[in-house]
Amino acid sequence: MLDAGLFRKLGLFVDTDFLDADTCARIAAETRVAASTRGIVVGSPEVRDKGGAVDITLRKVWDAEMSASTTSEISARLENLRPTLERHFKVCLSECEGPRFLRYEEGGFHLPHRDSRPTSPPDIRRRAVSVVIFLNRYVQDPVTDGFGGGELCLYGLIDDPKWEKYGFPIKATPGLLVAYRSGQKHEIKPVKFGQRLTIVAWFLGP
Repeated sequence: MLDAGLFRKLGLFVDTDFLDADTCARIAAETRVAASTRGIVVGSPEVRDKGGAVDITLRKVWDAEMSASTTSEISARLENLRPTLERHFKVCLSECEGPRFLRYEEGGFHLPHRDSRPTSPPDIRRRAVSVVIFLNRYVQDPVTDGFGGGELCLYGLIDDPKWEKYGFPIKATPGLLVAYRSGQKHEIKPVKFGQRLTIVAWFLGP
């Protein structure tokens, strides 16, 4: 498991304290008990036209329906971050899609994928920068509020064929924000125990 400093060197945007401990604990508690629906996958334009589809062979996650106040709070924080991301990635960003609050239970995962690709439907193709905010911690052994497995792994960070198929795993800590270009290949490994709680969002291009 690699720490945040290496990912900064590899071109990602990393903020280890985007949310403080109390805020993480409060939002995590709400995420655990919120009504939720199965997370969807986009797939082909036809699937997207239908609003996406549930396919637990590709992605197994719960999308929590959070309070308006919590959603607005995170939306405002993300909007304040937008100019910093524009400078870091040297791209013009418009509105933010999300935030979404995700709960990966034991066995939850998301196979390798890209949040945006040239063949994606037009609204998905506009995704330029993806953001992940961790609400709880990766741990080796079962403890309260922690989770095992569930690593966010990013591919293609080193321009060398021998590293092409290697996914660099990020060590999750509460309040950590990681942002990367939406075309970056990544995956979420299966959760071994506990609940993996995150916030995700996508900044769109012009």
